[in-house]
This record gives sequence, structure tokens and C-alpha cells, in this order.
Amino acid sequence: DDRKKSNMHTARRTFGMLMLQMGASIEVVSAMLGHRDIKVTQKLYARIREKRISAEMEGVQQRLNELMSGLSKTG
Repeated sequence: DDRKKSNMHTARRTFGMLMLQMGASIEVVSAMLGHRDIKVTQKLYARIREKRISAEMEGVQQRLNELMSGLSKTG
């Protein structure tokens, strides 16, 4: 069977990734995982944070576009 066996390590990583994807801050995830230094958490979950930043920026861009569209209709 080629499936990866679950263990405590994979469970912790999955938990950390899900928490970040669901909007928890890196500081909260770091504390919940018991990391003594937030740099450990930042290193392990850097890609998730990059995706979240990109998604949030897309949301900001969409809201700005809606705002600008509304302003042009009233002006």
C-alpha cells in the first residue's frame, strides 16, 4: 500500500495548515502548536501564508473595483 501512514507529525502539520487557511493568525497557530519561536512556524508554513496574502489582496482589489465602479456611477 503506497498511502502515507498518519502519525502525530502529519496530524500537527495538517492542523496548522487548516488553521491558517481558515484565517487564524500565524501567532495563534504558533502558540497552539507549542513552538517556542514564531520563526519555526513561519518557516514551516510560509507557502500557506503566501497563498493567503495573495487571496486577501485579490479580495481588496475586488472591493476597490466595486468602490470605484460605484463612485463613477454617482459622479
